[in-house]
Amino acid sequence: MAFYIGEIRRMRNEFFEAYKNGDYKKAIILGKGILHIYVQNDDCDCMEYAIDTGNLAMVYDQVQVYDRAIELYKKAAELKKDCSGESLSYADTLNNMAIVLNQVGKQKEALSLHNKVMEIRDEKLGREHADYIHSLYHMGNTYELLKEYDKSIEFHSKAMQKARQCKEFETLDLADLHGSAARAYEGKGNYKKAIYYYEVSIDLIEKARGTENFYYMMQMLTLASACEKAGLLDLAVEYCEKAVDIRRKLFNENHLDFLNSLNSLAAICCKANQYDKAIEIHREVLELVEKMLSKEHTFYADALNNLSVDYAGKKEYKKALALNIKALNLKKE
Repeated sequence: MAFYIGEIRRMRNEFFEAYKNGDYKKAIILGKGILHIYVQNDDCDCMEYAIDTGNLAMVYDQVQVYDRAIELYKKAAELKKDCSGESLSYADTLNNMAIVLNQVGKQKEALSLHNKVMEIRDEKLGREHADYIHSLYHMGNTYELLKEYDKSIEFHSKAMQKARQCKEFETLDLADLHGSAARAYEGKGNYKKAIYYYEVSIDLIEKARGTENFYYMMQMLTLASACEKAGLLDLAVEYCEKAVDIRRKLFNENHLDFLNSLNSLAAICCKANQYDKAIEIHREVLELVEKMLSKEHTFYADALNNLSVDYAGKKEYKKALALNIKALNLKKE
C-alpha cells in the first residue's frame, strides 16, 4: 500500500511538471498511468481518484479534446459529491465542466452548472469572495453566448461592483471582466459603452502586464473593431495602428498573420479616407510579399489591387488603372 501511494505521488509530481512545461502528451500518459494504478489496487471510489481524474480532464481541456474532458470532469464531479457532498472541490470541477460546455455550444447545460457553482460558493464562501465573483462573471459570459445581453450585463455589473471591493480579485481578471461586459454591450449594439469598457480593460491589462503582450494587442484590435462599427473611423485607425505596432514587436514580420494585420489596418484607413496612410501600408505589404513569396505569387497581385483601390480613393485614376492592369497580367501568368 505504501508503495502504491508513493508511486502515485511521484507520478503526480511528474504530471504537473509536464503540464507546467506544456508537454501535454506526456501529461496525458502520466495521468492515465495514475488512474490505472488506482484500478489495479481497486481504489477507484476515493477522493484522491476523483482529484486525479479531474486533473487529467484539465489536460484534455487544454488540448481542446472537449468530449473527453467533459466525460472526465463529469466522472470526477460525481465521485467528489459521493465522497464529500457539495464541497468547494466539487463546485470547482462543475465550474471547469461548464466552461468546456460553453466551448462546445452547450450553453443551457453550462448555465445550469454555473448556477449550481454560484449557489455552493455563496453558501460556503459568501458573496464577497473572489470565487463567487468569478461565478457571476461566468454566468455573464454564458448569457452573452446565448445572446441574452441584458442578463449578461446584469451579471457582469454585479461582478464588477463586487470585484472593485475585493482585494483578492486579480487586476488581469478585472480586465477580463470589463472586456466581457464590453462584448455584451457590443452585442446589444451599444457601442459607446462597449468602447468605454474595452478602454478600461486595456488600461487594466497595461497595469498588470504592460503593453507588449498578445492579450493587450488582441484587446486593442477588438476595440478598433468596436470603434469601426460605431463609425469612429479615425479612432479605429489609431487603435488598429497601435495593435499592428505591437504585433511587429512581438512576432516575426515574415508571417502571413502580419500581412493580414497590415491589410486590416489599411482597409480601415481607406474607410476613414486616410488614403496616403493606406498607400504606405500597402506598399509595405508589397515589399513583404515579394520578400516572402515572390512577385509571381497571387498575394502580390492582390496587394497591387489593394493599392489600386487606395489611389482610386485619392482620385488618381491613372495610377489605379496601371496597378490594376499589372495585377491582372500577373494573375494571367
